[in-house]
Amino acid sequence: EEVGYNRAAGFVWLRQTQAGGATHTFDTIGKQVWYAGEVTAFVEQGRMHGVAGVKSKELLIWVSISEIVLSPSGTKLVFRTPAGLGRALPVTAFQLNPAPPEPEKKDAAAADEADAAATN
Repeated sequence: EEVGYNRAAGFVWLRQTQAGGATHTFDTIGKQVWYAGEVTAFVEQGRMHGVAGVKSKELLIWVSISEIVLSPSGTKLVFRTPAGLGRALPVTAFQLNPAPPEPEKKDAAAADEADAAATN
């Protein structure tokens, strides 16, 4: 319903029409996540901190997420709880479906030669 970003403070928020929140399952890692009616965080390069309104299901318990950090290699996201416990998961688990590969482009001169040969 509403998304905002205060660049000066690095503050972002998301308000959903579903006041009770929404759940989503990341199939590639089998993790279920719950998003509250309002999700907020402070963002900076490679890091979200002060995250509020996001929980992950671990076994039978919903655990609050307070920080998300991109690893130095850029291949893992580390999710931390307010108690400081964390879990690293692959970045690829959170990417949308990859774009289809672009078709190979022929060299312009080779394409012109092929067109000329076809018309003769």
